[in-house]
Amino acid sequence: MKEYTLPIAFLLAPFAILSTGYIWTGQQIGLMVIFLILIAVRIDNKWLRAFLFYAVAWQICLFINAMIHPHAFQGAIASGYTQVLFMMAGAMIYLTASKSKINLPVFYNVICVAALIQAGIAILQKFCGVDLVVMGLSLIAPTMSRMGDNVLVGSLGNPNYLAAFVAFSVPFFFRKGWIYFLPVIIIVLIAAHTSTAAIALGIGMGVFVTYLYRRGKISARIYGEALTLIILWIIWYAFFFHPSLTQIYGSSGIESSSELGRGESLVRGDIWMYAWVAVSSTWHSFILGLGPGAAWKYNYPLHSEWVTLLHQFGLVGVALATGYLLTISRKNIYLFSSFVIIVINMAGNAALHIAPTAFLACMVAGLMGRENGRL
Repeated sequence: MKEYTLPIAFLLAPFAILSTGYIWTGQQIGLMVIFLILIAVRIDNKWLRAFLFYAVAWQICLFINAMIHPHAFQGAIASGYTQVLFMMAGAMIYLTASKSKINLPVFYNVICVAALIQAGIAILQKFCGVDLVVMGLSLIAPTMSRMGDNVLVGSLGNPNYLAAFVAFSVPFFFRKGWIYFLPVIIIVLIAAHTSTAAIALGIGMGVFVTYLYRRGKISARIYGEALTLIILWIIWYAFFFHPSLTQIYGSSGIESSSELGRGESLVRGDIWMYAWVAVSSTWHSFILGLGPGAAWKYNYPLHSEWVTLLHQFGLVGVALATGYLLTISRKNIYLFSSFVIIVINMAGNAALHIAPTAFLACMVAGLMGRENGRL
């Protein structure tokens, strides 16, 4: 059947103009969905493939509703388009990584280099007051940082995103030669003062050292000491550090009382409660979700990929994602521990909606799908 997907897509493409009532918009969105189908049929993991088809089915439903109620569903179509774009890009990265013939250590080295570049930029921003990103952009056009002085963001624009990016890379530094650079990454993570990335890193490192201990690569004493440090690290960030929405969004302005309708900043739990009330309002929205691209009350991201998954794709989407998590390869400890960090970080961060972290997450997932993905 895979061989016939391209000619079938060709036959369907001219009818994409019917989706929204606008020829050019309909063609763009329709073709994006067709491209996502073409990519999905070539992905080996059945759970991931099923999720992409489910997302496509949702988008088709939005198309049909847009034809029937063109004014009411234009916003949903636009939001869904962005979501399909991200999913298509992520699926392509996953597919390319899973089919790549490049040796795994080459990918590990590239990940480490990318993390060190971001760490270097961030350290200069924080401790030297030098922002190479702003300086470089200023050569093209007048540029200023919205984050203020001595805030480390690298080139990702927010401490949360920077911390997630470097945290995902940490397991790959536990290799000969690269481990000497690990303190640089840890300094950036501590200076970023981001609980989500720090807790995720701690859990991922717990998985990593447990693997080493069970394989007899480290002694019981070293394992106990490492596990103690990891637990203390997690406890500190879990119980003594509570970020507000101001820290989450930086200077986005969402913390203003005029927008929130209350005189205090929201925390993640407040945002997630809004999402829960919305998605659980009816049985069908709870099972199927509110659709790709559905936003919360203030039209901001929910800042949790797992809450977003339930909000947009319901229990069906959560079930498909859970099936994927339960069937992934655990043969390669570098990839698997990095993936654990990614999955935990997604609980309190929009990692798949930020291009650099999404790219890294999809690449790691794709490499895990390779048959030779082992130590």
